[in-house]
Amino acid sequence: MKHWLAIGFATLFTACAWLPIEQTGIVVPDTDERLYRHIELENGLSVVLVSDADADKAAASLDVRVGSRQDPAEWEGLAHFLEHMLFLGTEAYPEPGEYQAFIAANGGSHNAYTAFEHTNYFFDIEPAQLAAALDRFSAFFKSPLFNPEYVSREVNAVHSEYRARINNDRRRVMDVFKEVVNPEHPFASFSVGSLDTLLDSGEEALRQALLDFYAQWYSADIMSLTVLGRESLDELEAMVRQRFAEVPDRDVKLQAISEPLFSEQQLPMWVNIKPEQELRELSISFPLPDLSEHYRTSPLNYIGNLIGHEGEGSLLSLLKALGWAESLSAGGGLRYDGGTLFSIDIELTEAGLKNIDELVALVFDTIDHIEAGGIERWRYQEQTRVGQQQFRFRSPRRPVEEVTMLANAQHDYAIEDLIRGPYLMVDFDRDLIASLLAQMTPDRAMFYLLEPGVQTDRRSAFYDTPYGFRQLSEATLNAWLKPDVDQAIRLPAENPFIASDLKLKKRASNAPSQPSRLAAADVETWWLQDARFDLPKSSIYLLLQSPELAASPDAAAKSALWVRMVVDQLNEYAYPATLAGLHFGLSSGWRGIELQISGFDQRQGRLLQTILPALMNPQWDPARFERLKAESLRDLLNQKKREPFRRLQAEIPAVLQDRRYTLDQRIESMRSVSLKGVQQHVLSSRDGWQPRLLVHGNFRAAEAREIASLVADSVLPKSASDQPVSRRVLSLPEGDRLLPLEDPHTDSALYLYWQAPGLSKRDRAIFGLAAQILRAEFYSSLRTEKQLGYIVSAWPQPIADVAGLVLAVQSPVADAESLRQEFLAFMDAWVVQSRSPAFFERNQQALIARLLEEPSNLWDAGDRLWRDLLQGYEGFDSRQQLADELAALDVESWQQRLQTLWQQPRRALWLATPGQWQRFPDIDQVIESVPDLKRDAEWISIEKHVN
Repeated sequence: MKHWLAIGFATLFTACAWLPIEQTGIVVPDTDERLYRHIELENGLSVVLVSDADADKAAASLDVRVGSRQDPAEWEGLAHFLEHMLFLGTEAYPEPGEYQAFIAANGGSHNAYTAFEHTNYFFDIEPAQLAAALDRFSAFFKSPLFNPEYVSREVNAVHSEYRARINNDRRRVMDVFKEVVNPEHPFASFSVGSLDTLLDSGEEALRQALLDFYAQWYSADIMSLTVLGRESLDELEAMVRQRFAEVPDRDVKLQAISEPLFSEQQLPMWVNIKPEQELRELSISFPLPDLSEHYRTSPLNYIGNLIGHEGEGSLLSLLKALGWAESLSAGGGLRYDGGTLFSIDIELTEAGLKNIDELVALVFDTIDHIEAGGIERWRYQEQTRVGQQQFRFRSPRRPVEEVTMLANAQHDYAIEDLIRGPYLMVDFDRDLIASLLAQMTPDRAMFYLLEPGVQTDRRSAFYDTPYGFRQLSEATLNAWLKPDVDQAIRLPAENPFIASDLKLKKRASNAPSQPSRLAAADVETWWLQDARFDLPKSSIYLLLQSPELAASPDAAAKSALWVRMVVDQLNEYAYPATLAGLHFGLSSGWRGIELQISGFDQRQGRLLQTILPALMNPQWDPARFERLKAESLRDLLNQKKREPFRRLQAEIPAVLQDRRYTLDQRIESMRSVSLKGVQQHVLSSRDGWQPRLLVHGNFRAAEAREIASLVADSVLPKSASDQPVSRRVLSLPEGDRLLPLEDPHTDSALYLYWQAPGLSKRDRAIFGLAAQILRAEFYSSLRTEKQLGYIVSAWPQPIADVAGLVLAVQSPVADAESLRQEFLAFMDAWVVQSRSPAFFERNQQALIARLLEEPSNLWDAGDRLWRDLLQGYEGFDSRQQLADELAALDVESWQQRLQTLWQQPRRALWLATPGQWQRFPDIDQVIESVPDLKRDAEWISIEKHVN
């Protein structure tokens, strides 16, 4: 479950105690072959350099230790606005959009975020272009222009960002939270910014405030930088010193926040909040002291582990048995210099809502139970052991994720702990844990209840969220202060899933580098013993193919509930495995049912032996079924209330693919499904399954065959078909067609899905390269220049080898027809624009390099292999084939093909929501019914790509 108030939510249940490998003081995992160095420039800038000779991407991130906390009272959202303005030109590179275009043309990506105490900027790029990218990036922090002509434009973009998520319940809850905390605390301010908070005094005053903020706070001594590249550490250091030594040091002295988050008179506090979506959630939060100096102890991780445990005897287990809750999580949320907030979040059922006071009493029962007998060294050491394993065999992240994490971590951890900091749990401190538990009492709690039927009498200032207060009686508080511990609540037993065998299994010298199909296996089985990442981990991928499982909307709903019941049934058993780094996922889709198990390989067979029988013969508990059906229906109904661009994005596959269904179809089917219907569906659908299996990682071939035999014994029916589940893609007719969707949001949204005819890898390459080139130009034109909205994007969207390309905008200032005219004007000019061979080849090579990037970790590698197998690429070379098609293109043939596909009657699907204008695009061909369209359509059959 989500922590609505989580800012920088800490990783739970992690720890470590080990013999480290050290590089210039930074402790690194056993499997990390990168080289690290920490330096501090003369201006005080803290820098971590990472040398990785095999990196497919170079990357950098700079974190400024300021954020919305520093916003002046009269300029709420100024830090966020400054983040936007930094991208719009510097003295060295004055052209707005030049940085973005350079990054995109060289196969990279970029972004930034503003938090309460951090503003972070980051990018990745082709390794050869790192120095040139750092030239542009470093100028942000030395000589930004803050051009006056872009002040009004970009403040509109900030306002559009605010309005785009005006119905987002996370932001709406946060708006209420900011209103009810101590108004003297800086967290009470509005952090996003709007026209009202930023432009009230005019453009000139806003620009001056911007200049003043930058001059006061953007200082090298409170910045941290991480750069990752192929170069040696010495070369990287020279690269950084040359470009960042001139970042000014303004000698900023940051002070801890002295004001309490809640004043003594405010607590206890109960706030009722009315959400936009159908949500029933209770959060109980406790303000606590600043624990940053205790990161090696991680006391809140320990407490969160015990309260949030989901195994047998846990609080969640009891609440589910009572029919009161669907999920529960606990842990540290908001952390800042001066304090922290610990939250317990519970997703309620209707019965739980009716018994809310009794449910709260059980929460405090659990806290008392832990305080009385749960602070035990062996429990702490168990978490230490888990953290040790997680850190030692940590999967590397993508370069851009790694540098962003390390730039931020330089503000939070000692240098040696930059990587292992989130995993540390080595100094057991019984008194500290006890003191924190002693502060988690009803009289020191902030409760909020999120539910559509709550009583409210006021509205929040920025998101217009209805809320009100409940007065807690002395009798209620006393009942919670001294609860009777429920005997059904028990603390967790020892975890049986923690791996004890962490050895790598010997590989044959002639071991294959791609999966091979195992002969004499009882089911179709592919196996690859990993030779790249050297981890005692593996993944098992299993597909139970059957066209019957999603043959109709009703069948798809029954399959979804079947799987959901099995996952819920297994939760108590499997939760300790999750804590020990062994995960499973079970889902249903158009192909059938998919199971994936990943993590340390030692206990995977044990977990599989439990999952498969449960899948074949679920416990048909009527109460569980009704709870999960209600939960599933609510999830579907809530999708109708998402941001418009997400609504439209979700509908494209439902229109274009066989055995995929619209949201309305899924809702209707979920409403009508019954337990008896699901039981009959399970019995009737099992006979036609065709299992496909991939075993990847630290497993030998003999072990893969044992897994295959286990699958065969559990699920292989005698009448299994040997034919793959066919895949069909709708062939859009020539011309423009509109799918209108009603939506309550005041913003309009428009999607153009442009499809190439038939199956063609060449067209996939052509459309992919088009998206690579036009993405930055489309963004610059419609967002930066014309200010049509915050959400402006373009991307390729192929379905197998049916090429497609999407343009998308969500706008608070233009109706859907006006957006369509902008799309058409942009594309009409763009497809005929002349481009030099050098420009074309630079983008061509960047996209080829992106396609041929090596997987960043074992899971990425396994997922790629599995996707190729499911799509019929039994040579596991889909990326190489597409790269070969790209390499064969030249600028003339590429542009001519694009012009032909656009200017002849194009195959275009427009999806739109009307927003406040209640106007859809003026397109004659309107899709009244997606099922009717699909029934009468021509289909493209996808054949296997056997190599």
